Amino acid sequence: MPTIDADAHVIESDDTWKYIPDEKLRPFIISPGGGRPQNWLVDGRVFHRGVNFDRNLRIDICEMRDIQGRLKHMDELEIDVQVLYPSLFLRPLTRKAEVENALCRSYNQWVIDVCKKGEGRLEWIAQVPVIDIPSTVTEIEFARANGACGIFLRGMIDDKRLSNPAFFPIYAAAEKAATDAKAAAKAAEDAAKPGFVNLTILGDFDEEVVVSVSGNEVARTTGKTIGLERVSPGPTKIAARAKKGTKVLDVSTIIDVKPGLQDCKLTLS
Repeated sequence: MPTIDADAHVIESDDTWKYIPDEKLRPFIISPGGGRPQNWLVDGRVFHRGVNFDRNLRIDICEMRDIQGRLKHMDELEIDVQVLYPSLFLRPLTRKAEVENALCRSYNQWVIDVCKKGEGRLEWIAQVPVIDIPSTVTEIEFARANGACGIFLRGMIDDKRLSNPAFFPIYAAAEKAATDAKAAAKAAEDAAKPGFVNLTILGDFDEEVVVSVSGNEVARTTGKTIGLERVSPGPTKIAARAKKGTKVLDVSTIIDVKPGLQDCKLTLS
């Protein structure tokens, strides 16, 4: 059973915001000097940067600039999979929907690209905007389509608890996204299941016939009906070869193998 760190955080960097086309909306780093911590300037407000991480861990690992280093550190901790959460978004950053929408989309696109390099060991939680609820729904749909395994919401949004009916559209969208994701996973699982081909060989031939699937011999038989088990799904070449006297008889066809049982006929002539 894999060991999953279900609450691993990243430290945002300048790379996180490079997906925002309008530079005026991008956060930027303030460095006060004197060894003091850096800050983010976001929409005219200042926020601490990178204060909640292990100082013994290299910053490029925390910022996901060294993904192989991150994976190696996970190996040291005997962690198979990490689920990545944001750090900066633990507090509200702006009152402007335009700014919040841009920040969330850029963060999500950044972490999507990070996880693509994670060798299947990095999962991510989407950061969604909450000022404009239709934008929340749009971002949830974007997150689901790009592999997010959840969404992040603060416990209080403005002066409202998460039980406030104003947020019900968010939960409806999240529920739909989860249902769609389960359906897609089920469809993918079903599509990957092997097929079973009931092969009938027609024609006049002597004794033994050799049957191959995708160039690999799978059977030799003197019968004219054979069951091919656990054939990989997708376009597959099925061939038969036999003799009639001194003449070699060869035939093949391409079939689209699907899960379940299907028939195939080959005529040797």
